[in-house]
Amino acid sequence: MTFLGKIIFGLIGICIGFLLVKYSNSICQNFGSVYSAEKYFGSFGGTRLMWKFFGSLIIFISFLLMTGLLGKFITTILSPFMPN
Repeated sequence: MTFLGKIIFGLIGICIGFLLVKYSNSICQNFGSVYSAEKYFGSFGGTRLMWKFFGSLIIFISFLLMTGLLGKFITTILSPFMPN
């Protein structure tokens, strides 16, 4: 992927992540709550927290993609599980 492509995909990802964080309440009202999110993240507001977590994760991964550090980050995270 070219440098410009990384920037464009990164900005699109940041916008999607921002919208997930900002409109998590509207998403929850339109699509309903997720039982497992309510169970593990809290009784009221767990689904909203899940959407905010996913949005923040998308923003983080988009920044890694834009800076070219995504491959190194994945390698560092998965290195304990890979054989030498």
